[in-house]
Amino acid sequence: MDWRSTYRIALSLIALLAFAGAAWFVVAPEPSPGVEITRPTPAATSAALSDTSDADASPTGEEPLSVNLNTASVEELVELPGIGETLAGRIVEYREENGPFLRTDQVMVVFGIGPGTYEKLRRYVRVRE
Repeated sequence: MDWRSTYRIALSLIALLAFAGAAWFVVAPEPSPGVEITRPTPAATSAALSDTSDADASPTGEEPLSVNLNTASVEELVELPGIGETLAGRIVEYREENGPFLRTDQVMVVFGIGPGTYEKLRRYVRVRE
């Protein structure tokens, strides 16, 4: 095979890709009626990424104080973002059976507390006085 045939094959592939790309814009699906596609504003993006969003708020609406995972009662733990009565009970039960937490991230061994929940509450918990 000489360089001319290789060149022709390469040009054919480029033309085919260009045609396929152009065809995509012609046959690309339109958004459903009534659906507006917008880009998020910088303010909305920063609010979604901020650590002080409404999703982190405690059930009482107040900013939770720092809570010691090793001494807190169920009532105190419920005040943490992402922790309800069930998870608070599991935290207390776990520390009674296994001893005190040595690091705050060890709370993730409690069933139902994963990385997402831990990220919501990590700035509100401690393990030492």
